[in-house]
Parts: sequence; C-alpha cells; structure tokens
Amino acid sequence: MYQSTATIQITPPNSRILEYADFSSEGSGYLAQQQFYTTQYEILRSRDLAESVVRAEGVEDHPELTGEIRQRSLIGELRALPGAIAAATQPKRSSATAGLDADQLRERAIRNAGGALRGRIGVEPVRNSNLVYIRVQAFDAQFAARMANAVVREYTRSTMQRRFASGTQAREFLEDQLAAMRISLERADQALLDFAQANQVADLEQRMLMATSSLNDLNTRLSTVETELVQLGSFKTMIERGQAADINLINESQQVRDLRQQRAQLATEYSSLSQRFKEDYPTLVELRNQMDTISDQIAEERTLAIRSILSRYNSMLAEAESLRDAIERREGGILALSQQGVQYNILKRDFETNRELYDGLLQRM
Repeated sequence: MYQSTATIQITPPNSRILEYADFSSEGSGYLAQQQFYTTQYEILRSRDLAESVVRAEGVEDHPELTGEIRQRSLIGELRALPGAIAAATQPKRSSATAGLDADQLRERAIRNAGGALRGRIGVEPVRNSNLVYIRVQAFDAQFAARMANAVVREYTRSTMQRRFASGTQAREFLEDQLAAMRISLERADQALLDFAQANQVADLEQRMLMATSSLNDLNTRLSTVETELVQLGSFKTMIERGQAADINLINESQQVRDLRQQRAQLATEYSSLSQRFKEDYPTLVELRNQMDTISDQIAEERTLAIRSILSRYNSMLAEAESLRDAIERREGGILALSQQGVQYNILKRDFETNRELYDGLLQRM
C-alpha cells in the first residue's frame, strides 16, 4: 500500500471586528489557540470533509473506495483490475437500494466512499509550527497523491467558506449595531440639546460663579451683623436692667462730652463765686439754671442714645433674618445649578460614549 503526503499551513484568523472587543467566540491566548488547532485537526479527520472530497473528485465508485480492491500481490491485482472495473460499471440492485433514484443512490455511494476515505486519512501536526502533514494511503500511488491534494483543496475551500460566512455575519451584525447605535446617538444628542436649551447651560459656569460670589458676600455681611448684634444685645440687656448709665457708648458720645465739659466749667465758676456771694446772688442763680439746663440736655442725649441702640438692635435683628433667608435661597439656587451641571455632564458623557461607540463601529465597516 502506498502513502502520499501533502503539507498545509493552518493559521488562526484575525477575527477582531471592533478595536475594543472581539467578535469571535474563539478568544485568544494559548488555550484558545490549542482549541483552534484541535478543531482544525478534527475537521481534517471528519467524515464531512472526506465526503466533500469524494463528491468534488467524483470518486464515489472508485474501486479503491468501494472495497473492490484489496491488498494483494501486484500481478494478481493487475489481473483482477479489469474485472473489478467491469463489475463497478454494472448496475447493482439489492433490497437495500430498491426504490432509490439516481441522486439518492449517488449520495449513498458518497457516504460509503467517504467513510472508506476517512479511514485512510492521517493528520500529523509538525511540532513547533503551523504546518500539518496530510497523509493518504491507497493501493494506487497516483490515487493516494490525488486524494492527499484533494483533502488540502477541500479543506482550504471549506475554510474560506466558513470565514466568508463569518465575515458576512460580522458585517450584518455591525450593520444592525450601527443602526441601533445611530438611533441611540441621535437620542443622546437631542436630550443634551434639549437640556442645554431648557436650563441655559451656555452660561451655567458664569451663573455658578456669580451665585457663589453673592453667597460669599451674604455670609460675610451676616457675620458682621451677628457680631454687632451680640454687642447691641448686651446693651439692650443693660438698658432693660436700668444700667444705661454704665454704657460707655452713651456716656462717651461727642454731644454728651461737650455738654459735660460745659457743665464742669459752669460748676467751677459757680464754686468760685459761691465763696463770695450768697446763693440768691443773681449770677449764682443764673449759673445754677444753666447747669440744670445742661443736665436736662445730657439726660435727653442719653435717652436719644438709648432709643438709637434699641432701634439699631431691631434693625440688625431684621437684617440678620433677611440675610439668613437670602443665604438659604442662594444655597438652593447653587444646589440647583450644581444639579443641572451634574445632569448636563451625565447627558454629555452619554452622548460622547455613544459617539465613540458609533465611530468605532463605523470605522470597521
């Protein structure tokens, strides 16, 4: 029996469809490559491939595959060959083939011949390479060589068909994904535009800066008002307790100081004259009247100062309350602007992600 050997190179296909993903389920890495090669070896040994070779070469009735040639001596083989060929050309009828048409009979012959050919095919991978030896045994050397080459051709053809089908499926997949992604991109773009128009996003950053600056001013003013309220509150407590005379703010006012100085001068003059004249002396009487008038003026100034302190306290109290309300509203406005910014950024990232995915798919078409 003769043996013919053909050599084929098997290389894993590059099945990356996207830059960021692998469309193929074969995966990558050492294990995936081993699985790929094992699969290819089994395809080479498969009955389907053997039947495809038989069908392509039209050797379903060849004596090598029908069992009509057995291993024997060369002379005996040559003597029996004409009879075997004649027998092969004679139509056969049996209960097993009765009622079958020509196409069905041919398919049965192909299956039988494919099984016989499969048993004669050997697959031997070459170590540390992508090469594979395809060995076919036959009684006829030319037939063995023919079948070895036919196995390689048929394997190559079927591989190209599978890859073409895979490429077609990948393109259809990309087209479907591209259509869906185009819709998602348009929706994301429209959502971003609608939100930007409804919330005046164009000047959102400027409005945020202005609101933050205004809030800082309000907080600074509130701090000043609250500090003054603490002092005015202590004055108010002293006034309510009848201790207004102890408040320096009242006693040290310019008007009170001037009046007290005038009264002191009159008192000095009165003291000097009282040593020489009696109390009913007209000048002394006039001096007493002037000092009484100044004392009344000092009392009136103190009353006005007390009223001013109480009025100032009430005014600062109202301003503090107003400032707190304004700060609360401003903080709410800043929070709303911040939420708008967050929502806008979410929509923007969604749009950019859809754009990136769409561009990635488009580049692979």
